[in-house]
Amino acid sequence: MGGSALGRSPFDEIHPERSRRAQGQRCWTPSPGRVVLSRLFVGPACLALALSVTGCAHAQLVHAGSPLALPYRLGRADVVEVAVYKNPDLSRTVPVRPDGRISLPIVGEITAAGLTPDELRARIVERLRAYIQDPRVVSVIVRQVNSSRFYVVGEVQKPGVYPLATQVDVLQAIATAGGLGEFSARDDVTLLRADSGKRYTLALKDLESGHDRVDLEPGDTVVVR
Repeated sequence: MGGSALGRSPFDEIHPERSRRAQGQRCWTPSPGRVVLSRLFVGPACLALALSVTGCAHAQLVHAGSPLALPYRLGRADVVEVAVYKNPDLSRTVPVRPDGRISLPIVGEITAAGLTPDELRARIVERLRAYIQDPRVVSVIVRQVNSSRFYVVGEVQKPGVYPLATQVDVLQAIATAGGLGEFSARDDVTLLRADSGKRYTLALKDLESGHDRVDLEPGDTVVVR
C-alpha cells in the first residue's frame, strides 16, 4: 500500500507538488478497487486532497455519526397512517403495496413509494382539497419501516437479510449476522452499494479498531471473506 514514508502513493504521481505540501498528514488515495478509510482524517486539507483525485471512491461513503441529509423515502411494505383531523372516515392506516401505491377513501389510488411523508401528504391534500378547508388537518405518519433492508453474506454465522430500521454501520451489520464464521479469512470486507452498484473494499482490522465506521444504506450488501 502506497502513501507511507516507505513508498509513493498514486497521489504522488498525479499531483507531485501538492503531495509534497501534504507530507506528514497521512492522507492519501488508495489503489483502485481498495478503500482504506482509516487513512482519511476529515480535515480541510485532507478532504481537499481526497476530493481532488478523480474517481476517489471512499469520498462517497457516509461515515457513522454524519448527519443524514436526505429525508426518509417510503418504500414497498412500509406502513403509513393517513390521519384527517376529526374525520375518521377519511383516516386510514395502510401498507404500501408491491406496486408502490396505497388506497384511501375519496383519494383513491396514489403512489407512495419513493416519496417522503411530506410529499405524500401534499399529494393527498391536493386530492382532498374539495373536502377539507384547512390542509393542516391532514398528516402522514410512518408506522412501520419494512422496506429498508441490508444483506450480509459470506463467512458469517448467520448470513441473511436484516431490517435497516436504525443507523447501522458495517461492523454492526457483521455482528447482527452473528459475527465472523469459523473459516473467515479475517482480512477484507466488501461493501456493495445498492443505489450506485459500486464496490468498496474495507480492511477488517480498521473496522474492528474503530478507525473506520461506514453507515449502510437501504439495499446494501456486506460480503465477508
